[in-house]
Amino acid sequence: AQTPNASLTGMTGTVGSGVTGSPNLNLGNATFPSGHILQVVSNGAKFSEKLTTTSQSYVEYSGTGTSVTITPSSTSSKILVTAIGLLVNSVYNKSIYIALARDSSSNIIFEAGTYRDSSDTVQRTFPNLSTLDSPNTVSAITYKVYIKIAQASGSVIWGDDSVGGNGHNCTTITAMEIKG
Repeated sequence: AQTPNASLTGMTGTVGSGVTGSPNLNLGNATFPSGHILQVVSNGAKFSEKLTTTSQSYVEYSGTGTSVTITPSSTSSKILVTAIGLLVNSVYNKSIYIALARDSSSNIIFEAGTYRDSSDTVQRTFPNLSTLDSPNTVSAITYKVYIKIAQASGSVIWGDDSVGGNGHNCTTITAMEIKG
């Protein structure tokens, strides 16, 4: 139950004509304080979109649901970008790298590495990549995942499905606009 005349601390502007319809709240003229989430865009990719690579240069994870595009409402907005997926590393005694990039591999905004030193057949991990970007634009931005191997030999898979391709998303990438 909602309390009538409840405070909306930190907000300024007109809330609109109130609740109408099913219900709808018009916040068209409202101004939120810094730190509030203004919009969320998320995509997920299926097993068929997995990326397998042996490259020592970054390779884009591409296909349906593998990237996310967001258009900031202000140049002062921050974008919280997260990506999670199953990473399969068959590279023994070698490092692999996974990165988040804004629009292309020439604009890496976050990079992480993993090193497999066990004699297991493969190493399966679920890296959760997360970074806060300051794009300083109101133009559409596309965030993508890139993978590479540090040394020659072996392969790495991003977006594999360890449960047998049952139709669930194997990776998710999300962008959240945060008021600056």
